[in-house]
Amino acid sequence: MSIYNRSSISPNTRATAEQINAEFAKIAAALEGVMAAVNSLAIGAGLPSYDWYAYADSVDGTANFTTGAPGNRAYIGIAYNKLTPVESNNPEDYAWTRLRGNDGTDGTVLRLEYAVEEGGPWHGEFVTGDRYWRQSLDGGETFTSAARLSATTLAELDAAAATRLAGIEANADVTSQITGASQIVIQCDHTGTVLAGQFDQSWAYRLNRNGTDVTTDATWSRTVVNGTVTCAIGAGTGILTVTALSNEATVRLTALRGTTTRTYEVKLSKSLAAPPNIGGGTGGAGTSASDTSLTSFTASSTAMVTVSDELTVTVASDGIVDLSLITDFTVGDYGFEYSAWHIFTAFQWYNGTAWVDVATEQQSGVPSTRYPDIETGQFQNWRGGTVHNAQKSGLTPGGSEKFRLRARSEAGHGLPIYFSSSIFTADGT
Repeated sequence: MSIYNRSSISPNTRATAEQINAEFAKIAAALEGVMAAVNSLAIGAGLPSYDWYAYADSVDGTANFTTGAPGNRAYIGIAYNKLTPVESNNPEDYAWTRLRGNDGTDGTVLRLEYAVEEGGPWHGEFVTGDRYWRQSLDGGETFTSAARLSATTLAELDAAAATRLAGIEANADVTSQITGASQIVIQCDHTGTVLAGQFDQSWAYRLNRNGTDVTTDATWSRTVVNGTVTCAIGAGTGILTVTALSNEATVRLTALRGTTTRTYEVKLSKSLAAPPNIGGGTGGAGTSASDTSLTSFTASSTAMVTVSDELTVTVASDGIVDLSLITDFTVGDYGFEYSAWHIFTAFQWYNGTAWVDVATEQQSGVPSTRYPDIETGQFQNWRGGTVHNAQKSGLTPGGSEKFRLRARSEAGHGLPIYFSSSIFTADGT
């Protein structure tokens, strides 16, 4: 049993008188402790034994020494087989060893996020219906650009999500999120006047919890984050109605269910049609034509199909025909829950021998989405919308020219595309 911890002196060196006296004092204290313990022993009993613990921030125990709580100190000192339970306050009485490792450099913190639409909103765990992903290597400070999930990856993630949800505790709230259109575009004429029917629409938002629609169990509210907009949301329905919009605005929707709060930001904007060519200037009379009954089609592939009548117009003396399209659309009944589909449109001109594209195709501004009805619980398809403008120049003044509209879906899902509130115009005036 160790009752005396000697102080270490380097070989071939001389100790000072103070060091020698201090060492003698330690020896004397140790002997006194032994004698006190011996005198207090009952016949046949052994000597008592105690272990002391101390903590410090240096290898010799002198920095930030304590025999109390270790806190965040880096070293531990231990003295074994002491005759008294009272710890010494002398660091030299302890054998010191490192308690906590050296601090390392920061590592890579990977974070993956998923979303239904390319522009978000984003969430950290994949749920059925997500189509895009992005990643961060710095814990969420910066992210890569959004990328569409491949069909193979979607199948794997969908299967994993189904397995995860199957094992979730019945009352756990781990996947609740708000779904619905993250962008609302109000269609206007070239002066900014809102077209008829644009403010008569409603946009339905859903709160889904563990794959179950709990929209009506939540209390809904809305806050205008920026811009000027007049809108309201049904407190028990999640249905948003917009009645006025100055230009652009952002509205934050909030769904409160029990103690769980979920938020969702919606961006609103106006889309102006191209101004008509009034004529004069370079002069010459021209004519215009329009089609307000676009033809529905089945998206059996991603190939373009003709959806309008052929519009024939007379070209004014400037040799220009303005082309414009404003339309809403929906995708027919399909089994993809919480889905969003875009369409692509293109104008064509007949050059006398063949139809040729006037410009590159354009994606719709707002996709058609599929979410459940609040009252029936049945999934319904909600309208998307697009505004497309182009111009064909270099035409013969006074000539007669033909134009048409083509469209396609973003995927060959074999579902019908229905148009509504449509107007396709070729203006040669």
